[in-house]
Amino acid sequence: MRLLAGQEFAEQRDNSVDFSVHDGASWLTGFVAPFSYAEGEAWKPYTVDPWRAFAPDLEEAYQATMQRVSSPRWGRIDQDVPDTASGNWFLAGTLGYSGRSVETFRSATTTLSGGPVEGKNYYSWSHLAFARHWVQPTNWLLSIGWWKDEHGDPVQWLIDRDSNQPEPSQLAPSSVVVVYKLRNWMITPSPPKDGGPLAIGYELVPATVVGVIAVQVNADGTLTIELIPGAQDASTFRGFSDAKRTYRR
Repeated sequence: MRLLAGQEFAEQRDNSVDFSVHDGASWLTGFVAPFSYAEGEAWKPYTVDPWRAFAPDLEEAYQATMQRVSSPRWGRIDQDVPDTASGNWFLAGTLGYSGRSVETFRSATTTLSGGPVEGKNYYSWSHLAFARHWVQPTNWLLSIGWWKDEHGDPVQWLIDRDSNQPEPSQLAPSSVVVVYKLRNWMITPSPPKDGGPLAIGYELVPATVVGVIAVQVNADGTLTIELIPGAQDASTFRGFSDAKRTYRR
């Protein structure tokens, strides 16, 4: 969609406006495997910082009210760190963002379009990401499309790291299996700065433990995980079982 200065492109009432800016001549460097988006949201690797589409005098006004105070202010979607757990992953045997099995594409006799995946509740059933929180990037989240239901039940949990545990971006193929506790979270507004009337940003407040996840980065570039919903302590995990899953970039 091409917009000119002053042209209206959306209206907001009950829900927030979701938009992004793309440039076919630019390429995000933080995706290890951009091909994973060829069959779903192919625009993603071409996403650019929206500031370049705004008049300079609007930048200060926007930044004064943005919740995220860390740079880059608009956040980022390409958080893949090669040879670590950080970033986006897709269930082995599926083709990237599409959520469909590789075999579905191999045996297709007509063009396959994006959208719902047959037999699944959500196309994101096969997605997984270890990503920094969009407002408080010092906190890490697990975003996963298959929590308890193999047909898809997407959730996002706060990763509760012990002080001696590495961040997902520090997990490497030589690392031992790391077991993180997962929590719900609440938010509390940050206090106004310099006595101003407006509070910018908020803090994450860890809440109930909802389970644990065991994570291992493999030398072949895959990721092995095992989820134990409802577990309250990392000691519940006693080694990978038949419930483990493998994900690829």
